[in-house]
Amino acid sequence: MTEAALKTFLQQPFSKNNQQTLLNQLFGDALTIFTQPRILVETTDTVRLAQQIGSVALSDGRNLAIMDVAVTDAIQIARNRKGLRDVAAKYIDQNIIHGALVFFHSPTQADYRLTFIARYSAIDLDSLELVKNETAPKRFAFVLGPNEACTTASRRLMELGSKQTVDLKALTDTFSVEPLNREFFKQFKDVHFKKIWQYLAEYHWTDILGDVSLPEDQNERDKQAKPIRDFAKKMLGRIVFLHFLQKKGWMGCSNDSISWANGDRRFVQTLFEQFAHPNQFYSRCLTKLFFDTLNNPDRPNLSFEIAGLEPCRVPYLNGGLFDRDLRPDGQPLADTIDLPTDYFRSLLQFFDQYNFTIDENSPGDYEVGIDPEMLGHIFENLLEENREKGAFYTPKEIVQYMCQESLIQHLTYHLTAELGEAQQPALLTAMTELIRDGSRGDVKNRQNLITQHAPRIEELLDTLKICDPAIGSGAFPMGMLQEIFAVKMTLDLTLNRAEVKKGIIRDTIYGVDMETGAVDIARLRFWLSLVVDEDEPQPLPNLDYKIMQGDSLLESFEGVKLDKILQEQEVTYVVENGQIDIFGRVADPQISMHFSDEKKQQLRDLLRLYYDPHALKQRGLKKETVKAQVETIVHDHLDYNFELVERSLERRIGDLDDEIMDIDKAMRNNPNEPKAKRKQKEDQIARKQKSIAALQTQLATVRASQQKLNALDPANKPYFLWHLFFPEVFDRADGLPGGFDIVIANPPYIQLARIPIEAAQYQREGYQTFEKTGDIYGLFYEQGIRLLRPGGVLTYITSNSWLQTQYGKPLRQLFAQQTDPLTLLNFADTRLFETAVVETNILLARKSSMRKDNEPFQLQAATVGADFDKDRETLPDYIARNAFTLIDLPVEGWSVGDAQSGALKKLMDENGKKLGEWRISINYGLRTGLNECFVLSEETKKTLIQKDRRNEEIIGPVLRGRDLRQYTINFSNLSILIS
Repeated sequence: MTEAALKTFLQQPFSKNNQQTLLNQLFGDALTIFTQPRILVETTDTVRLAQQIGSVALSDGRNLAIMDVAVTDAIQIARNRKGLRDVAAKYIDQNIIHGALVFFHSPTQADYRLTFIARYSAIDLDSLELVKNETAPKRFAFVLGPNEACTTASRRLMELGSKQTVDLKALTDTFSVEPLNREFFKQFKDVHFKKIWQYLAEYHWTDILGDVSLPEDQNERDKQAKPIRDFAKKMLGRIVFLHFLQKKGWMGCSNDSISWANGDRRFVQTLFEQFAHPNQFYSRCLTKLFFDTLNNPDRPNLSFEIAGLEPCRVPYLNGGLFDRDLRPDGQPLADTIDLPTDYFRSLLQFFDQYNFTIDENSPGDYEVGIDPEMLGHIFENLLEENREKGAFYTPKEIVQYMCQESLIQHLTYHLTAELGEAQQPALLTAMTELIRDGSRGDVKNRQNLITQHAPRIEELLDTLKICDPAIGSGAFPMGMLQEIFAVKMTLDLTLNRAEVKKGIIRDTIYGVDMETGAVDIARLRFWLSLVVDEDEPQPLPNLDYKIMQGDSLLESFEGVKLDKILQEQEVTYVVENGQIDIFGRVADPQISMHFSDEKKQQLRDLLRLYYDPHALKQRGLKKETVKAQVETIVHDHLDYNFELVERSLERRIGDLDDEIMDIDKAMRNNPNEPKAKRKQKEDQIARKQKSIAALQTQLATVRASQQKLNALDPANKPYFLWHLFFPEVFDRADGLPGGFDIVIANPPYIQLARIPIEAAQYQREGYQTFEKTGDIYGLFYEQGIRLLRPGGVLTYITSNSWLQTQYGKPLRQLFAQQTDPLTLLNFADTRLFETAVVETNILLARKSSMRKDNEPFQLQAATVGADFDKDRETLPDYIARNAFTLIDLPVEGWSVGDAQSGALKKLMDENGKKLGEWRISINYGLRTGLNECFVLSEETKKTLIQKDRRNEEIIGPVLRGRDLRQYTINFSNLSILIS
């Protein structure tokens, strides 16, 4: 069978004959079909019949079970992965030794699912027998049938069937998602995205940028073309989003029906193929679809009509994804942009090869296709600023662990406070099982704790406030949404899935990022998460004031404080010694700012109203009207903050003028005053005039800053107003201390020395962890603690360089003073990020002001080394095997090895002499980037010496930290060249 024939074969509905043919194609003589299938389970609510129909003897000695599961209509095969996972976990996982290939099908559904479940085994070195690994099996699936492209499946299965022998690794490679994702991203970025933006830059420069001259220098041209690349990203993002919608069957439904079913699952491709003017596909077709259709609720029966095509139904989506685009100067983008016909044809043919899965893959459960999580990864990698700003994509296993641990700590903390410390161990166990297993677990062993306190757990989840101050593509907030959603559905199966998600997004999730593109991606992922659970399309919520653009580290602009403007307090800028310090503030009854309770409530009501498109419709309001009201409040209070500074400066100038007039008057009234005293008064006047000149300069600067602020692009603000935009977080209606319950992030890693302008602003902001030689993630740690309410949990993954460096000392002091560290994982010599050579750590810490001086820490710690294999065990399982209690964390440096190495270090510290005690000065080690040093291989070293023997004098051996071993070194034959 050829690959093309196999693709056609896989697109047929499921049948027993096709099943047999496919199995023979894949395994040949290694396949055994049972004459009498083994029944696993007969009829239940979800399963008609589950049975093992055969087995495959794999070439590595392992055994693969072949299973057939007919499901009921309670399971939707193409989308209900959760239901299928539950079926597998209950009836299949425990019945397999090494792996299983499972056909999930239904006589009433066209598509079927081919799932590979792997339980890895290891060799017992004593008995040389295969032993079962008890960690949770991994599940990988292809969705096949008439509604699927089956391109990837046919290619992968063809490769598997062509092998002489098949082992467990070959099966895993066939169903693996990572190579598919890399392949998709490479083609998407290097071919389609690059080709499109470069064409737009050449032929549509002024259409997108407006009155901006085209630079002759290519580098400058590429730099100024960023808005063009952003436009290309957004256009592609919209098209990809439609691929998920058409997978739901919502695009191109019959115009004669009111239902949302049986739409065209190739709607965008069909639209292009049938459109009469393909060379104007964007300007005359997509713009009408985007801006006049998907964004327009006022269409009869939500019809989409365009010349030459049969009218059909297309949903109204709202949310902002299909709002009309603006140029950088704020003017609407003209609908005159087009691409060559072949560009769209090749792009849509490329998309046609892939399965767009509707819900997100989770660790341990993968559908082989492009899922929403992958979409976020793709577009995050297209943000060219990310690499230079130290932002990296976080693996989903790490995201899940951090989200789960944060929730476990939050629930355990609050329940313990209510039930007593004696219940803490049992509560921790119960919450761990609830969060990680998504089930009530062994009720008997835990005295029914989850069931008993389920209403209170739900209350704690309903009032939970979570923020990611460096949201990127939204991995952590999305992870928190999924975990909270799973718990709420576990506690109450009667809840409406889509409404639960909307409530979590509305009441719990917050995020901020500097990059507008990142904010767009994060919002898109939340919209997709809602689409998954809707049976019919619903208007998407407006996330403008939930996931927002801004600099999380600054609540000021050019030195003028903009923070806490919702507080009813008196605010002024203090003058000392004739000079005004516009960065400090003291009470002054003459300059007070009053933000009334009525105004607070008005803003809060507007923000909540804006989120909900249904509420807007009921009130007969357009979202643009409500947004304008919100922005008016924002602008009024920004202006008022500047007015405070200006009035303070003007008053001080007036006071000095009065003082000069008084001195001058006294001099005129006493013409015979001694020369010495007269000279003294003249000097006073001169000093005051000098102060006036300085104050006038400051006043002009402040006024200029205000003009700059008013002229800023609203989508690119270099600050963020935490207390204004999130009033329900910092001014809680329940009267409890304000702040977030959980702050979770993978903040950027970048040396402050590389961003001197921004670093100066951060230093002015008063961060106690600021060090000129430090890293920006240190400031994110401090800001995260600032944003937490007392008892809140900080969960960050960052570079681990702060643990022992000198510039990390203020950060270690901050943790000692204001937190109770709970868990510290050090990923030593383990690269979590494919694009970054950096060792990382995960820290969970609780905000606390109760720590006494010199009170010892006591936290769970573990070093995660190169022996951690995410394909063979989960991170929690690895930690459980390797964790130890760490109680010695001196401010001079934190050492996280294991219990034995910790004891050895303590012994060395007590008996040895540290480098700092010797008469030497070490500012920093080798800085290969800044000092233009180069690490050379042995081959390069020899080549350089052969060319010039004198090179030997400036080449020397180098050892890295990773080359050091206990009692010895592992020299890698590397050298260093210093120019």
